[in-house]
Amino acid sequence: MTTHPFGAVSSPACAASALRQCAADSEGQVSREVVSTIRRSFYVDDVLKSLVDDDQGIDVRRGVTNAAKEKGGFRACQWISNSKPVNDSIPLSERSKKLELAIDSEELPTERALGIIWDTETDTFTFKIRLKVKAAKEENSVGHQ
Repeated sequence: MTTHPFGAVSSPACAASALRQCAADSEGQVSREVVSTIRRSFYVDDVLKSLVDDDQGIDVRRGVTNAAKEKGGFRACQWISNSKPVNDSIPLSERSKKLELAIDSEELPTERALGIIWDTETDTFTFKIRLKVKAAKEENSVGHQ
């Protein structure tokens, strides 16, 4: 095997190990912010990062993508931001599929992040909750059949 199977029990640990090694191998060759992002802002294969301005967002995204490719041997892709200038800087091949579909729209799409819904236009998170109603047991049942 040359790749790790997606969904295996060990996948999160393997992803974390690959990211730690990528960060260590990238030290001194990329900015501290990029190394910090690789070390502290990933949850398995999702990265969530808040930055001060668009230029910093563009630089960090490019740095993480390059470090992943050059030092980690993996492809960082499916990027999306709540900033239109940052999104415009992302090559088409690295954009979130939802961002690709919304490219002609004035509004940014919603995206799932860590199991919750992220409205990139308003930069807010929402939850969808489905409650299953269980039938109550009859307390006065007489016998078993």
